[in-house]
Amino acid sequence: MSLQEQEPKEEVQPFGITLIAALTAIIPLVVLLRGNAYTLSIFAALLGVAAGVGLFLQKAWGRWLTLLYYVIAVVLLFVQSRGTPLALLACILPIVILVYLFLPGVVACFAPKKES
Repeated sequence: MSLQEQEPKEEVQPFGITLIAALTAIIPLVVLLRGNAYTLSIFAALLGVAAGVGLFLQKAWGRWLTLLYYVIAVVLLFVQSRGTPLALLACILPIVILVYLFLPGVVACFAPKKES
């Protein structure tokens, strides 16, 4: 079998995407189930679950929804904590996730697949 006859390898989903998808989908549900269910928290939990599922399935809309979810999280952390040093510590993980989702290799995973 020559190199031209070999089937192309199926791309494996990076572990970081799987981990972020799980965190994005599961953590809002846990927080919602432990606390009081307000309309905004229900909406945030549904948004997180939708973003996590879309990210796990490597859909472009899932990546953008996840980016939006974490940008909103960072903004709300700053607004609610009024710029205390604790807010900076709480923002580290969402900012790292945002940076990771803009890495060229990660962006390439969400590019439309060309069918030959």
